[in-house]
Amino acid sequence: MSDILDNARILLFHPKNKSKRDRIEYETDEGKLCSVCGEKAGYRLSRTPLWLCEKHYSQLLNRSIWIFVERYLIGSDALGTLYLNYNGKKINFEILFTEKTMRDIQYYFRELGFKNCKIDKEVFLTAVRNCDGVAYADWIDDKLVAFLVPLHDCLITKQEWDEIKARVIQKGLLKKVAINSKSPDYDF
Repeated sequence: MSDILDNARILLFHPKNKSKRDRIEYETDEGKLCSVCGEKAGYRLSRTPLWLCEKHYSQLLNRSIWIFVERYLIGSDALGTLYLNYNGKKINFEILFTEKTMRDIQYYFRELGFKNCKIDKEVFLTAVRNCDGVAYADWIDDKLVAFLVPLHDCLITKQEWDEIKARVIQKGLLKKVAINSKSPDYDF
């Protein structure tokens, strides 16, 4: 089962020829069955003989979002970083996404044929929190911020994370960080 869905994901996101990209299309032919489980198919890939039922379409969409977000984080630098000194610890408060970035990713998925793809803040936050290296993440204003597992020995607890978030919100520090830049150090 996962081989079929993995192959579908590869065809959608990594086509051999960009002009011949597969897309998800709604299937109206009553006689088609899901290539994974044999149930009635409601979706198909446009250029490949692969049909999906509602359940496997949803699995393909959800897994694709999670993999896309994780690869995006691996392949991209943070949009901005807020450097904080908290109880003698140097904390990097990374701005990973903005609402605009999230909407752009949603539009990208819709172009692939996931027409009913609706990525809200909670779905996106859940995907980010499940990525390797993300210790804590939350939305503050229109920015998704995270504390990534650092390469050094600085770790924080959930209680410290909540306290740092509250202070950042109270002092409006995220408004001082321009996207694609680093902030000065702030002491708490």
